Amino acid sequence: MVSEDLKVVLIDKEEALLGLKDSWACLWNRLSYRSVFQRFEWVHASWQWLKLDARLCVFAVYDKDEIVAIVPFVSKQHHHRKIPVRMLELLSIPDNQECDALVLPEYASNIAKVLAQELKNRRRDWDLIRLKLIPEGSFFLTEFPAALQKSGLAAQTSQFGNNPGFTFEGTWEQFYKRRSRRLKKGNNLVANKLKKAYEDIRIEWLKSNTAVTDVEFDRAIEQFIGLSKSSWKVSTGLTLDQVRPREFIKKLSEYAKENDWLSIWLLFLDGKPVAGEYQLICEGRVYALRADYDEAFSADSPGTYLNWKMLEQLFENNLSSYEMGPGRNAYKKRWAEVFEPRYQLTVYGKTIRSKVIQILDQHIVPLGKKLRGNTKDDVAE
Repeated sequence: MVSEDLKVVLIDKEEALLGLKDSWACLWNRLSYRSVFQRFEWVHASWQWLKLDARLCVFAVYDKDEIVAIVPFVSKQHHHRKIPVRMLELLSIPDNQECDALVLPEYASNIAKVLAQELKNRRRDWDLIRLKLIPEGSFFLTEFPAALQKSGLAAQTSQFGNNPGFTFEGTWEQFYKRRSRRLKKGNNLVANKLKKAYEDIRIEWLKSNTAVTDVEFDRAIEQFIGLSKSSWKVSTGLTLDQVRPREFIKKLSEYAKENDWLSIWLLFLDGKPVAGEYQLICEGRVYALRADYDEAFSADSPGTYLNWKMLEQLFENNLSSYEMGPGRNAYKKRWAEVFEPRYQLTVYGKTIRSKVIQILDQHIVPLGKKLRGNTKDDVAE
């Protein structure tokens, strides 16, 4: 029987978060839908990235001594429409493909009520809640908005991109046959170019569920970090040689090896690593977290070649899906057959700042866009 007498506990210290590891795993295993991004290991590794400028604000919900929900928030200082705000977000980093709470379905309605009330009680601690990358069917989309409204907190839901990918149904030949003629022609041109330019073309796949030593894995991780450092992404400040991303990838790799999730692909040209992909494989789902190549070899298109040959090999391994992560990269559209929608939930608080932001978001900015659109129409006429 589901109890209505639920208790909410705030976890705001890393030591307390670590104490949740075992019960977190038990709860994750009971979910009807679950992803690696809801795992304790992912969240704790991500915290290594965020801890310098964020505050833990994880809500654990209990029915007596049993944990029935975990809502991993962080509190951060942001600027929204140039206004400084105290914002609650889901604990996530740029590598997240989705973000969600862990909620037992039979408790969802009651958890929504107690969480909405908890946030209302703490209304002096935040101005805005912005939850991004929410998957379809999430508690945040089904039960939570109505509970927020009943508690007097204004909320709105909007679409927030999608996660492209495909399933491993059928054979590689059947899948590749469905790809465009342009893609196949481009792949063949790249392959011929590499064969002419290099004597040794080698692809290495290291998986933690095979006989790979820690030394081999550590070497592969460092090689991948080196690729990240040499890639076009340097200007973003998100490359893995940077302090915070490096702390994240080190901790994640530890956990991924322990759980047999880690999958690293490397392409070597004449013995030099020039392209790679860092993946997690959990319950048959392949999460492509990062793909990088050495910018010095960009004219050879090593990333294109690796992606092609890697996908071909993945089809032979009894996997369920390949998930590329949000982003408008052109190569994703060429390979993807499924585009899973992601959503954003915005909740406005009770502070003066919250009210100003709500008026801007829901009235002033839309009106400005409409007027600009009308102006363009007038000019066109």
